[in-house]
Amino acid sequence: MQISKWNISMLMEKSEACVEMEHVVRCFFIICTEQKIKNVIFNAYDGIHEATVHTVKNETAVISVSMAEVDKLLYLKEAVVLNTGSPHYVSFVKNVTEMDVVAQGRAIRNSKSFKREGINVNFVEIKKDTLHIRTYERGVEDETLACGTGITAAAIAAFHSGLINKTPVKVTAQGGHLTVNFTAGNNQFTDVVLQGPAVKVYSGEFKM
Repeated sequence: MQISKWNISMLMEKSEACVEMEHVVRCFFIICTEQKIKNVIFNAYDGIHEATVHTVKNETAVISVSMAEVDKLLYLKEAVVLNTGSPHYVSFVKNVTEMDVVAQGRAIRNSKSFKREGINVNFVEIKKDTLHIRTYERGVEDETLACGTGITAAAIAAFHSGLINKTPVKVTAQGGHLTVNFTAGNNQFTDVVLQGPAVKVYSGEFKM
């Protein structure tokens, strides 16, 4: 196993935005695969994480990233709130594709309960055994195509609520399909791993 250590904490601003470290790492790993690096240990504001390349085919790599453990879930009347490295509000809904995610997400994010620190708002519809998710991200202040910590939060909230009863949890965002695996016990979620594809779109060079 080849392990390299990288500190990318400079990319993470906890107080300003839900900067998706797992997306940074998955994209960064496209470069790593060209250098034959299979594992990276890195430090983000929420602790140490490890990323692993599983397969590479046609400029697409399947990559897993270890995520923060979860030991606290707060149940509100209409949602579950938890922190998976960033704070998330998870609401289970019907017809998620028809929702005005920006308007409703912005209203929740700027509500009295969450306005000061901000929160990422996830709307989740369960179809058979798959979560379909749309996310309004703080900092971005708009809907994004995928949010790794939000996908992880939705999977854990669904499992803890009894809406999903097996792992890995399959999740579909507008940006693609991912899975979330974890060990659940005594209201704690450990060994949390997010897995999904990273695709090389283009490469280029610039002079400093």
